[in-house]
Amino acid sequence: MQKHDQKENLTKSRKFDGLMLRAGMIRGSLACVACARGKMVNEFSKNVSLRPASTAVQMGLMMSKQRELKKLPVPPLKETLQMYVKSIKPLVTSGQLEKTLKVVQEFAEPNGIGAKLYRILESKAASTENWLADWWLEGAYLSYRMPVVVYSNPAMALPKQTFTQKDDQLKHAALLIAGALDFKALIERQQLEPEMMGKDPLDMSQYQKIFSTCRVPGYKQDRLETYFLSDS
Repeated sequence: MQKHDQKENLTKSRKFDGLMLRAGMIRGSLACVACARGKMVNEFSKNVSLRPASTAVQMGLMMSKQRELKKLPVPPLKETLQMYVKSIKPLVTSGQLEKTLKVVQEFAEPNGIGAKLYRILESKAASTENWLADWWLEGAYLSYRMPVVVYSNPAMALPKQTFTQKDDQLKHAALLIAGALDFKALIERQQLEPEMMGKDPLDMSQYQKIFSTCRVPGYKQDRLETYFLSDS
């Protein structure tokens, strides 16, 4: 009976120690987040307003050049076919290339299927700002049934880190979280400067989807649910 009580007390003690260890790790993580958050805020506050979005001086800067975006042009059919042939040359045999050139020539005939499809493309381009956007989203992403992470989504690698103790890992993770949240705040306040390609502005609407979009699986095609701050 005494041995049973000792064993039960030992089990309870281990469970208690485990709970205390987890609680200590949680407190340590929160402390690291708070510390990193303070450092990140101090760094960002040098150049960026961290006041509430409703009073931020540069509210709307991010989307300020959206009306200046140029419509996506439709490249000439001949140019597209030339680029297609050029792109496949290194990948096919001479026999395959000869067959491809014949198919391309038939496709490019004045009253061929290529000309008919091109007129449809021009018609869509005349009624939309970007004739490719929805086709690309659906065809390359939402309808694509292969694993997204490997075949579609980009990835990034951070510089190699050397951690000597668990606190180093916690601090590093906290800084990443803090940096992501600070960047999210810049987007929600629309304080990012519009990106440019030379003198032409680029579309900034994708930034509104980075932290605010969920991809909902579907049988044949997935769908996106976006809840940006300004939509609430």
